[in-house]
Amino acid sequence: MNIKHIELVAIDLDGTLLNTKKICSLRTQNVVEAVLKTGRKVCFATGRGVVDTIQFSEQCGLREHLITANGAYIWDIQNKQAIKQTGLDAEIVDYTIEMARSEKMFLWFFTPDSVYFETANYLYQAVVSKYPDFTSNQCNLDEIDNKNVLKSLFILKQEKALEIKEHLHQKYGSRIHTIINSAHTSDPDDPKKELVHLEILDSESNKGNALKHLCEYYNIPLENTLVFGDEDNDVEMLQIAGVSVAMGNANESAIAAAKYKTLTNDEDGVADFIEKHLL
Repeated sequence: MNIKHIELVAIDLDGTLLNTKKICSLRTQNVVEAVLKTGRKVCFATGRGVVDTIQFSEQCGLREHLITANGAYIWDIQNKQAIKQTGLDAEIVDYTIEMARSEKMFLWFFTPDSVYFETANYLYQAVVSKYPDFTSNQCNLDEIDNKNVLKSLFILKQEKALEIKEHLHQKYGSRIHTIINSAHTSDPDDPKKELVHLEILDSESNKGNALKHLCEYYNIPLENTLVFGDEDNDVEMLQIAGVSVAMGNANESAIAAAKYKTLTNDEDGVADFIEKHLL
């Protein structure tokens, strides 16, 4: 496999760059730094907000841009400013608050500066126990500027997530983009099942569109990109990239969208593929 033409490498975080302990291994850090030393660009592309992504960019020596909030926000690390921001419609933001309150569901709001929630429940407690360093601020969600929300995120059981997703698409149609991803946390009521994140974004917000925007910003052809992912929120990015790689732990949607497959995140799959084919 000859991929020496690659100019930009975009890597998902959870389930991809990070292992199941939410750690970027020393081997992976060293490989990312080695890619940067060749003059190529590296960008993390994650569902996390900037505040929970920047620590990993510092570990790996990234100095340029981050794709965050599943493509709704591209952050310029050096100049500390956004080069792209696509907010969720204020009407839809307000409706997700109404739903969360009426059905006692847990809801997170992702804004450019932080992540907010109003009322915790036992599903939230189960998930955050796996993400002890995740930034989350409790407040009255009515106090958040509803024009500054990048995405709404519910923590739900799979069946409920599918029900809410269908309802929202019937109500808002093509105005929204929804994603159901594993929360990588067992359902407290049925340990054989996993909880999920249901994310609601603007219809144009996805990692594929963000990658395209960043390539235009850098004047890099999409065919000169290499991307890694493992979940549904990576599919658009995997489909659009020149070289796309699914992790060994990836779900069926990510595997189907990718051209290649590597080892799992606990086996340093990103580092292994780059060492063999790019460096």
